[in-house]
Amino acid sequence: MTTFFKTCRFAHTRLLFVLLLFSLACCRVAVVGQASPVSSTSLSPVPPVHIAQELNETFNVAIRVSEVQNLHSCELTITYNTSLLDVTQIVQGDFFPPDATFEFEKNESYGFVTVSIALSEFADPLDGDGTLTQITFEVAEAPTTFIGSVLKLDQIQLLNRYSESIDYKFVSAVLFWKSIEPALPEGERLIDLYTQKEGEGLGQSGGTFVYGDLVVLTSYVTYGGWPEQGKLVAFQVFDPLDQTVLIMINETNSEGYAEISFRIPQRTQSIGNWTAISTVDVACEVVWDVIEFTVGFPVGGSTFQIEGCTMPTPPTSYAVFIIAITICFIALRRSRKRAR
Repeated sequence: MTTFFKTCRFAHTRLLFVLLLFSLACCRVAVVGQASPVSSTSLSPVPPVHIAQELNETFNVAIRVSEVQNLHSCELTITYNTSLLDVTQIVQGDFFPPDATFEFEKNESYGFVTVSIALSEFADPLDGDGTLTQITFEVAEAPTTFIGSVLKLDQIQLLNRYSESIDYKFVSAVLFWKSIEPALPEGERLIDLYTQKEGEGLGQSGGTFVYGDLVVLTSYVTYGGWPEQGKLVAFQVFDPLDQTVLIMINETNSEGYAEISFRIPQRTQSIGNWTAISTVDVACEVVWDVIEFTVGFPVGGSTFQIEGCTMPTPPTSYAVFIIAITICFIALRRSRKRAR
């Protein structure tokens, strides 16, 4: 009987130890950004937005595929404004193996690049996520007046090993000069980006937050006043230093809404004006909306994360940690009493 109690106590102690480790791990977890998973195969440029700052600047745009199944070959075209950009390099991405057939055509006169990639005849088809191709652009001319130039995905074909089409959704990219500018309304095509606080309506402010807050970004996509369902929407967020801190995609629901969320990092660079932009393809045209919101100091002061130093664990995490330890010790004492 004594051996039995010792065995039970040992097993109980191991269980409590695992519970304690799990509690410690939970204290360290922090959600940066979240969006509902896209329900079908999607293609998207990364980044969906680039802000060019100077003449002869080069930048890369990767064309990524997500949630694809049984992909054996693909072909796609990306169009661009030849008066602003030159294409300097086109390379295969990491999704297809190196021995896949990779071909491309670059047409500077009409401003497009067509890429074709295919597996060998007897190779197993591919599933998952990855980069199909990466294109390097060079800013060939500095415009005097400029709102946004579209880098548009077009003529997309995704085929399985039997040359049958795979359904997909896609979103295109936009190039800006110096700063992000609101889009001119494309007739009946509209997208309205706002936060959970403010910003509904084109050109409206997104409100005020403090660092550590959860920000919910919602895009409402309509065509002719009617909600657009199942449209892939790209979100990109810039901090006060104009650095990209978040790129996410999601698709519109039955009411035309696409939503993502993220938590503002607790660091000094978070204080200031933030910018978010959302892009979508509607009826063969690319539209976007821009919103700005302010991040300030929490009421009653705060503790910042200084570069090179670690941020203190939030008070809620300490509470979880203390409660977990207390429960473990109480349970352990009870188990010992029973063993006696």
